Amino acid sequence: MIMTTVTTPKTIYTLSLNKNEESVTLVISGDTLATATNFTLHASESEMIDYFMNYLSIQIAGRFTPKMANADFITRLQDLVSTVLANWTCDNYKMNH
Repeated sequence: MIMTTVTTPKTIYTLSLNKNEESVTLVISGDTLATATNFTLHASESEMIDYFMNYLSIQIAGRFTPKMANADFITRLQDLVSTVLANWTCDNYKMNH
């Protein structure tokens, strides 16, 4: 698992990147958000899963910093979703704060 924390004036966001034998999942959550969002990509080959895990790690590292303005975080997240995660499965689940 690779985890990145981004602190904004409004929320502390956590981006967690996980993999297993069949998929790569990015979970986006925040300490003040009611839901978390999962983006999942399924693949049948471990080499593809490793590739997408590394690729998404680089994309996250290049877009986010430990402290950002909330608007900058949201803008960069929207760009990541629309350009990199557009074809990934997306679902939400309720957070228990």
